[in-house]
Amino acid sequence: MKYVVILVFLLGFTPPVQAGEVDGEGVICHKQEGYGKKYLDPIFLENGLVLAVELDKLTIRKRQLGKYRTSNSLVTWRLDIESGGSAKSSLDRETLKLSTVVHVPGTQEEYTYLHFKCESADWIRIEQHMQIRIDKLKEEMEDNNN
Repeated sequence: MKYVVILVFLLGFTPPVQAGEVDGEGVICHKQEGYGKKYLDPIFLENGLVLAVELDKLTIRKRQLGKYRTSNSLVTWRLDIESGGSAKSSLDRETLKLSTVVHVPGTQEEYTYLHFKCESADWIRIEQHMQIRIDKLKEEMEDNNN
């Protein structure tokens, strides 16, 4: 009986998940509620880092946000802001809900809470998403020239 209890304990124990396990995965997110930006730049995980996928003119580029950590249920990261504040983000691995708490010390609203619903995306899907944005920008540029 003692061995059964030990076996159950060992099988029930799951070690912490290491960063790097979700490399090559990304998300495309849209704001669920509140004011402000209705979407985020896509996020891609690569080499243990969180990268924002942005447009620089009409070119797709990756901007490093920081290192990520994982658990069985979350991917988390922190971004320090030049003003002395920080943004702490957590992505629920099951629901793909991204929650971010922005802390700016000394302001009237010191903490801002943002919630985004995300969809899973590999790099090819993120490139397709960004190409749609590039095509829209090109159309706008052409319309402005006419």
